[in-house]
Amino acid sequence: MSAAKSAKKPNLKKLTVQFAGIATLVWDKKGGTADVHLVDLASAGFERHYAALSFEVTESTPHGIKGPSADATVSVLGRDTDIGLWNLFGTTVDIIGASGKLTVDDGKVDATKKPTKQAQSVRWLANVGALCESSALNPVCPTAAIIRIPAGRVTATGAAAARKVEFTDEGIPVGPDRFCLPRFQVEIPFASELAIRISRERVLRFEDSMTVMISNTCVCGLGAGPVANHFYGHYDVVQAKRRPTVKRSGPKPKTPMFPELCWTGFVEI
Repeated sequence: MSAAKSAKKPNLKKLTVQFAGIATLVWDKKGGTADVHLVDLASAGFERHYAALSFEVTESTPHGIKGPSADATVSVLGRDTDIGLWNLFGTTVDIIGASGKLTVDDGKVDATKKPTKQAQSVRWLANVGALCESSALNPVCPTAAIIRIPAGRVTATGAAAARKVEFTDEGIPVGPDRFCLPRFQVEIPFASELAIRISRERVLRFEDSMTVMISNTCVCGLGAGPVANHFYGHYDVVQAKRRPTVKRSGPKPKTPMFPELCWTGFVEI
């Protein structure tokens, strides 16, 4: 056996980036690339959303993190935990130092049936292109931030929080009622260091495996009043030919639940 064949594969580390809120996965399947678009809902006429990168800081948080101080911090009541937040508004975020290629779990699903806990296909996310009858990107979309995904494995997450919804266009159903998963994530392998470049002056460097969150969420409708519904922000990402309404299907919860109807979605270009 040659030395090349007998050589052990490098022990790669992994940064898991979770996406929540009005975050649209824009996937170029043929090109093997993907971006995540965070729509600026304030300029689109909705309540202000907050585009930010965050991660928890506890006693067990890896020490291999370098970079600028957080723009804001939040202490979690009753826990020895702080959350650091870095504002992403007006940025194009690059991830540098990833190993391998980009893969996306897009296995076929029956979205009319409740997903199992192992559900990971992005087909469980709302398909913005199909809903809008257009996968052409909108060049004038009001965008808070764009995140470039160079490599890693993209999967849907949050099967335990899946919700059954109905889409209608002028009262006519757009397909059968279906289940949607609320979030997706990308697991990005790297050898020694992975950098998230928010801007020239703001670069976060990771030397250990850990998890971070990128979100575009609001604090509307929590605990009182009607449940906020900002899903329509996804429609601005494409040159929409239609803009279906969406609401929960079946029994409604008695109290609002985070993240309300601020689900993620995807479009295949």
